[in-house]
Amino acid sequence: MKKTIWYLVHDLTDMTQLRFRGQKSLINHLRDIGCCFDNNVLPQIKLPAKNKEEIEDEDVGEIYLISENEHEICVERLM
Repeated sequence: MKKTIWYLVHDLTDMTQLRFRGQKSLINHLRDIGCCFDNNVLPQIKLPAKNKEEIEDEDVGEIYLISENEHEICVERLM
């Protein structure tokens, strides 16, 4: 049985958060809000920290995007 992955999408401009169950719903939402999104970016969200520097780096395990209406979007995987 596959484990369901949840994603948290932060709109850093509006200071709102939405939670999505699975990659398909995440991708649909990002495209709906006008983010230029490539499926090849998904592995970046899944990468665990490999060393001490990455553990301290806030960008590991998340991606930043800009929507059509110029909102800054951050996507992270929930554990």
